[in-house]
Amino acid sequence: DNPMSTPNSAIPAAKITRGGSASCLAALHLKHGDAPVTLQRTDAGRALSRERYRDAAASLINFGLQARTTEGMLYRAGIIAPAGLSAHLLDVGFDDNWCAKHIRHNIEKGLAYSNASGLGWERTEMQRLAETLSPYWKWNRVAIWHRGRPDDGGFAAEEVTILLLALLDQVRTVTGHRQWR
Repeated sequence: DNPMSTPNSAIPAAKITRGGSASCLAALHLKHGDAPVTLQRTDAGRALSRERYRDAAASLINFGLQARTTEGMLYRAGIIAPAGLSAHLLDVGFDDNWCAKHIRHNIEKGLAYSNASGLGWERTEMQRLAETLSPYWKWNRVAIWHRGRPDDGGFAAEEVTILLLALLDQVRTVTGHRQWR
């Protein structure tokens, strides 16, 4: 039987590889006070994963053209990164509602859960970018006007673009989604 043959049919549980493990997920649940999650892959989750991946990729295509300021660039990066991370999380069986409740706009936390579930993207610069972006709404003009400008971590648009390209390439490699370029 092909587990992908009918809508919403159960897909075999994702293997947690590349340093990810159930104990890593449990440690994150404890660290953040999050409800435990049971990974269950579904056709619907995989389809939503593909949509998020395509959205992230499409946003990245116009990334440099639309970011006129450092703040604008980081705000846009803060939209692209979680969409890419969400594509991985949904693919391995995280529930979208769980992610919306527990990860929300925290890109650093999304990266941690992604790596604990097999993304295998534990790069120092990506971690630093995730910290700089989290929560991404802080880079919105209105938030900056009210709260002041956050530390931009010294990131330049070219470096952020390279990191986002590499992140989406890793998501594509792990999920098996079609290349978007």
